[in-house]
Amino acid sequence: TYNGDRYVERTLKTVLAQTFRDFELIVTDDCSTDGTCRIVKHYAELDDRIQLRTNERRMGLAANWNQTLALASGEYVKILCQDDLLEPACIERQVAVLDAEEQVSLVTCTTRIIDCDDKLLMTRRYWRGSRRINGRKAARISLLGMNLFGEPSELMFRKRDSVKVGPIDERYGYVPDWDYSIRLLRMGDLY
Repeated sequence: TYNGDRYVERTLKTVLAQTFRDFELIVTDDCSTDGTCRIVKHYAELDDRIQLRTNERRMGLAANWNQTLALASGEYVKILCQDDLLEPACIERQVAVLDAEEQVSLVTCTTRIIDCDDKLLMTRRYWRGSRRINGRKAARISLLGMNLFGEPSELMFRKRDSVKVGPIDERYGYVPDWDYSIRLLRMGDLY
């Protein structure tokens, strides 16, 4: 998080409303100057699955994500941006894919883009229906400019694969997740 007090409470509520209940939620705050930490602390007091870590200095997006990845102890990882919302069964469905499909290294999902009044602006689907796509093929297509995996909050991957591919590259500023997703696809397929 960074100065996300306008959105973070609603995001936290969508995580806590997940049908999949066995998770840890690590919120790493990158020196917010608004009420973000106060909101997260309140929820952490109510639910021991929530941990709040506050950086001593601003690190930026990718470095903050790397720090959070290092803290994660679960088998699977899902990066969630402070202003993104999850459907109630999102985590359950993504975990089910990774549990059933050992050769899958990256799971994505459909996204609904909404405005501040929850008006649907667009739906982004990367494929028609659910299916497994060869990871190297998906990486090649993505390198040609077609993002097949979506935004960071749409993705789930194995912690062990993230260790193998190394940290998120901090040089990529706005799109570090794209590079990271392509590197994860060297480990297996996209679903």
